[in-house]
Amino acid sequence: MNVAAVRPAAAAAAAAAATYVLVKNTLADHFSNVSAMAQTQFNAQPAMERLYGTLTELQLKDHEKARRDLQSHRRINALVLFQALFVPWIAFLVTYAAVSFGGHYWFPLSTELFVTGAFGASIWFYIKAIRNRAQQPEDRFFSALISTGVASAVFLGWFLGDLNFWGDMQPAYQAEHMAAYSNVNPSTEKLWSGEAVPTRGRRFQDAGRIYFMNSAVIDINRSANFKMGNLYCVAPIVDPDCRDNCGFDFWAVGVNCCNEDGGNFHCGEYANPLAKAGIRLPAEGRRQSFRMAVMAAESTHSLTSTHPLFFMWVQDPVAVAESWKRKGYRRFVIIMFLSFFASVLNALLVVNNVRKL
Repeated sequence: MNVAAVRPAAAAAAAAAATYVLVKNTLADHFSNVSAMAQTQFNAQPAMERLYGTLTELQLKDHEKARRDLQSHRRINALVLFQALFVPWIAFLVTYAAVSFGGHYWFPLSTELFVTGAFGASIWFYIKAIRNRAQQPEDRFFSALISTGVASAVFLGWFLGDLNFWGDMQPAYQAEHMAAYSNVNPSTEKLWSGEAVPTRGRRFQDAGRIYFMNSAVIDINRSANFKMGNLYCVAPIVDPDCRDNCGFDFWAVGVNCCNEDGGNFHCGEYANPLAKAGIRLPAEGRRQSFRMAVMAAESTHSLTSTHPLFFMWVQDPVAVAESWKRKGYRRFVIIMFLSFFASVLNALLVVNNVRKL
């Protein structure tokens, strides 16, 4: 064998082996570094997720804070605020005035139709507002709120106005517009033939005010009452000079102004010596109770009343009717201011609810 030829081959083989070892070690180091980096990233992943979650939570808190700040500084439409303040208030005043005063007395059916129509229209607008999905929620809220306010105002004005009308205004209007009679003898009257007969109430059914003759008095010794919760007190208005064939159809009346045994009658201006007149009490609800009291007087005092008429015993019926009307007007003014303050509170509630939308 040629030794010179073998040496180069051995040297090449040794070089190849050395190269293989170098490459192997290099690849091992590379894969070891890659594995270490992957493990490091794997270990760091939970910490990054926690950091990301914290950042997201902070962003949500900032967004919520910005939303609250926007709500607290949201501008309210001036027209909507004006409507919420004045529309229900005006609806209340118009309804109260329509039901309380002369329109109700002269045109009762038209008044009831007007108020019923106003209440029905406000309910219809409310239903329309809540069903209108084409509007923005804020617009639906405004429409529904104002409609509800108007419906409540109309109903409350109707209720309070009705109390004011029947309590003070209607008796005053009726007393003014019914007939007035003067110098009436409550006990006897003379026919065209000169015959004296008992004065009967049927001749004065349309009386709103009666001015009796100067000698007329209240016969408090023949008073009586009927109790049904309250005491309904009656005493006949008579001519003290009448001795025979006397009528007892005119009665001074009042509520809770006598004793339970019927005595101590102190209704109206009973102690006023100048009081010689009566103003009619047309309240239907009390008329039957006064009629029962008259029946008690008939039984107790052996008298007969064929057609009893009931009056408040006063000196000046016109002044009394005017005082009733002034009381009704005064109540209207007081309620006008109170209802305005209620409307202001309603407007403040509107502002609060708008900011919560």
